[in-house]
Amino acid sequence: MLLRSQRLSLRSWTFHDDELVDEWPSYNDPIEPLWNLPRQASLSGEPWSFFEGSALRRTWAVEDRTGRLVGRTEADVAREVRERLIAEGHDEAHFAIVGSGPNATILHYEASRRQMKDGELLLVDAAANFQGYTIDITRTYPVNGKFTQAQKDIYRVILSAQEAGIKAARAGNTQADITKATADVAKAGLFELGLITDKASDQYRLWYTHGVMHWIGVDVHDAGDYARKLEPGMAFVVEPGIYVRPQALDTLPDTPENRAFKAAVAPAVARYKDIGVRIEDSFLLTETGLKNLSAKVPKSIDDVERVLGSPSGNR
Repeated sequence: MLLRSQRLSLRSWTFHDDELVDEWPSYNDPIEPLWNLPRQASLSGEPWSFFEGSALRRTWAVEDRTGRLVGRTEADVAREVRERLIAEGHDEAHFAIVGSGPNATILHYEASRRQMKDGELLLVDAAANFQGYTIDITRTYPVNGKFTQAQKDIYRVILSAQEAGIKAARAGNTQADITKATADVAKAGLFELGLITDKASDQYRLWYTHGVMHWIGVDVHDAGDYARKLEPGMAFVVEPGIYVRPQALDTLPDTPENRAFKAAVAPAVARYKDIGVRIEDSFLLTETGLKNLSAKVPKSIDDVERVLGSPSGNR
């Protein structure tokens, strides 16, 4: 993922958007691409297998905090993730992004000062490094241990979008194929929930605001050619997200069309206000298919609620 300021045009809409873009900028240095290409398709070995162990699950396990997350701060979770990474033999590849409630809708939120409240979501995005190999994982948890129906609605859209992206992440395809697969599901889901009125337009970009795939390897956002076809040895993440920030509507120009759009989606925006969900897993493409390096970290609604409801997390 790459953060930069850009100007998006959504048919008749134009607004400024400091969000994540779908691709890295083009290289100016003719030497760097030559250095990166061999590395991009040669990342295999024991360190990747290490990440598949139970230690990784323990690092991301917030389950033993059920009932105690309410009233605690985001910084508490960020600190504990860091301590677990170190205890399990990892290095922290970037400071954990820990956002609760409305902060879960802010990309690359860094303050981690807010006190978590009952009924909210907690988004945890952390990266681990082991022997020079890096992975990136994001999970979204209900602070009180149970998703509300509105939270489940958004979560299911993102989970389905990620599943579509995973299916598209096969040898011979490109980042564009993964992006399209996830976006198609997100558009359909947002339309069904009433957050957009036109699946054929770019309305979905109000809530679905960043790229869904980036390379991993020796860096958490590793260098590489996003137009290159996938092949065995490549490692990357798939990470769709939806962030319902009512303020996003304020960025739209005051036109009859946009006023009608705002009126149409207002009930859904009120229902899903301040819900931010991102699900991110790290993958290694092998000769036999795609290997999910973070598969042991609970992700389905049932699994997340089950471990959050268990005193020991059933680890």
